[in-house]
Amino acid sequence: MKTKNLLLLILFAFAFTSFRTNLSMDEVAGVYGICSSEKEQGPNFEVTLKNDGNFHYVNTFNSKSPIDVTGKWVLSGKTIKLVDFGSAVKIHDKWQFDNSGICIKSRKGLEYSRLCQLK
Repeated sequence: MKTKNLLLLILFAFAFTSFRTNLSMDEVAGVYGICSSEKEQGPNFEVTLKNDGNFHYVNTFNSKSPIDVTGKWVLSGKTIKLVDFGSAVKIHDKWQFDNSGICIKSRKGLEYSRLCQLK
């Protein structure tokens, strides 16, 4: 009986420690974008998150009015919020990590975007 209880205790402890919900800014910082083979052939969409809390957002899918914005970003759990960018143009300002943990996804109206970590 004691062995069974000890085994269950170890199993629960392992289960609770294996599920991380909070990420650090250092783990999240990097360049997120479309894969390099697609980027060479067409427009670019990248979000660069820096360790110091600054970001650079570039979206050139609309060649007539490309978006190039900088500002601050904050991390709350698995959600990244782009703030203080001072742009009248609407951008994807709320990103969440998908199940893979290396890609972020966002929705702006009916437009869905998914970017994966490049660097």
